[in-house]
Amino acid sequence: MNKSFALVVVTAIALSPISKAFAGEPVFGGPIVYGRLNLTLERAKIEDAEANTRFVDNGSRLGMRGGKSIGSDVAAMIHVEARLRNDPNGWIVKSRDTWVGLQDVKLGIVRSGMMEGPLYHATYDEVSMHNHDSGRSSDKLLAEDAVGGRLSRAIYYRAPIEGTIKVELLHAFLSKGSAKANASNPSRDELALTYEAGTSWIAGGYAASRNLKVGKAWTLAGATTVNSIILAGLYDGSATIPL
Repeated sequence: MNKSFALVVVTAIALSPISKAFAGEPVFGGPIVYGRLNLTLERAKIEDAEANTRFVDNGSRLGMRGGKSIGSDVAAMIHVEARLRNDPNGWIVKSRDTWVGLQDVKLGIVRSGMMEGPLYHATYDEVSMHNHDSGRSSDKLLAEDAVGGRLSRAIYYRAPIEGTIKVELLHAFLSKGSAKANASNPSRDELALTYEAGTSWIAGGYAASRNLKVGKAWTLAGATTVNSIILAGLYDGSATIPL
């Protein structure tokens, strides 16, 4: 069993409350085009190797999202995003989060397509405050079993709860691949719960991936702002269990 704990203290540049910017929040109208170009000049030395200095790409991307009402209480949503990666041979464009969805006032939100799981966005992505877990200088405070990566065949659901509580679920059909050819119906499931109160929030959840083995992870994270200083903490545990 693996466990890790991290405490992060970051001085806020602006006197503003914590912004819980969950990826893919419902957006109506548009479409809205968004993106970021994130390149850093870094000098790094790893163990006994010579130090090198180079430009490093840290998750540059370009996307479009929007929504349209198709009834009094129902709206359709679309989200298309591409990863822009700076390579020595030029820029490379690769598909990232791409999904379609429906939002019903009474039934909640459902999405289908390629996406990252809600547990990552509810916990790790909110606590990791440098380069969004991208590039060699990022602060990757995570267990691989809990993250899951980008899932190409996923179904996401968010309960229709208003206010300070958010409940999210995900089920994904995993590809077998040559190394997992003997796996029986490989899949991944996630549950993420979030509670917000002013400039403070706490989130946690559970994830399980089933291939040749079962990888389980549970995560708890939270943050608050004290005199323009953000205090954030993260705890995760993981275990791999033979089938």
